[in-house]
Amino acid sequence: MTDTKETLHRNMGFSRRNLMKGGSALMGGMILSTLSNFNQNQAFAAAGDLISGPFGQPVEALDQATGLPLLKLPRGFQYTSFSWTGDMMSDGQPTPSSHDGMAVVASEGRSLTLIRNHEKGAGSLITGGGIYDNVFNEGLGGSPAGGTTRLKFDGRTWKTAAGSLGGTLTNCCGGGTPWGSWLSCEETTTDLRSLGGKAHGFIFEVPAHSDSTGEPLVDMGRMAHEAVAVDPLTNIAYLTEDASNRSGFYRFLPNDTSGTLDSYAAGGQLQMLKVKDQANADLRNPSHGQTFHVEWVNIADPAGDPDSIGSAPYSHGYQNGGAQFARLEGIHYYENAMFFTDTSAGPAGEGVVWMYQINPEDRSGDGILVPVFVSQTQITGHNCDNITVSPQGLILFCEDGGGPAQRLMGITPEGESFIFASNNVVLDDADIASMGRTGQFGAGDYRSMEWAGACFSPQGDVLFVNIQTPGITFAIWGPFGRARQIGF
Repeated sequence: MTDTKETLHRNMGFSRRNLMKGGSALMGGMILSTLSNFNQNQAFAAAGDLISGPFGQPVEALDQATGLPLLKLPRGFQYTSFSWTGDMMSDGQPTPSSHDGMAVVASEGRSLTLIRNHEKGAGSLITGGGIYDNVFNEGLGGSPAGGTTRLKFDGRTWKTAAGSLGGTLTNCCGGGTPWGSWLSCEETTTDLRSLGGKAHGFIFEVPAHSDSTGEPLVDMGRMAHEAVAVDPLTNIAYLTEDASNRSGFYRFLPNDTSGTLDSYAAGGQLQMLKVKDQANADLRNPSHGQTFHVEWVNIADPAGDPDSIGSAPYSHGYQNGGAQFARLEGIHYYENAMFFTDTSAGPAGEGVVWMYQINPEDRSGDGILVPVFVSQTQITGHNCDNITVSPQGLILFCEDGGGPAQRLMGITPEGESFIFASNNVVLDDADIASMGRTGQFGAGDYRSMEWAGACFSPQGDVLFVNIQTPGITFAIWGPFGRARQIGF
């Protein structure tokens, strides 16, 4: 088996890099060859077992900031925690709770800027950033309390945080842009217009070093947005929708392709993925070895109100033959492909990782879709959520399935999975007091709380990630270079 894997790794690395060169021969031959290699080796994952992975098994590791064993990591890895819920930020606000999607949006040497989402509904408004909706509603418990915070990190040292967008709802994930900003996604279609507020379900751009304008990018659609990733060669954005059994996979073709701050504000065309020669393909339970040739259909009214079929983009796209997914979550661009997750798809309802292969000859044209990982049991992956890929090709996804302990999972080109890290956060009153965080959150066993926002530094040597509740951000470093053994 080792010889087969080593050959696959070499072949895939060669093929994926050459795909960037374009050409019809590549689209017709090398892409299909790459996907064939994927599909032929999916049998390794069929038994529903974990592999040990390139790093070894995770064990309890002490947080360098608190001295507590908050995570389980492979030996050789270290970490520090920072920006916990309730910690005072540099702008005088307490750090909001519900840490979610995140990305490194700017770097100057070892100085990094991250933007982090907060998946909050109503409550205390995040100020200091552009405010979209400040309607106050007692029934909701306050104004829309979602939004983003801007984090500064230097080497392995945590610096500051501040609010950068407020007045939004349920900011779940999003994505960084090649030009150095964050696209924050509202995962809701709540409408507060009858209360004097605004309709929600939009995407907002947040610059790296200044506040958002708070203006929605309406042509990118009104839906339960989850995540977005941008093709750096065309600035076409790809988007996921998290609406139970009414989720579409979309892309946004911008009118302004300059790839600059606010360029998406010039509008563009939203499209939904469709399987060729198959209207309304049901992709909620794909099998290993399947390959789908896909095209795109236009959305006529992306910012409209939902109807009985689903969100306006889903309804319009579905009526034009668009494909159906279960609940799409994270997405990440890596070497000519978009990797995205469907958290409750597959035979066990535990998740699928898809790869959309961009056509290198016509990047705005048709493409190929293939499931590169299908979780067979809760053991191999318990509801795939946010996803990231390191510069070396290590794919990690965050679990969001509850259970005894949530994990950060890695997958290989053969469709196998392994545990990289486990949530080990158990806090009593003495622990909280020792950190000087009494009153910021309660004691409890938080090991079943989800991971979110996994993202790498530009060099790939530091992994940043959140545990949503009680709300902690981590920086993890160690021998990530071993991932070259399994890279794409």
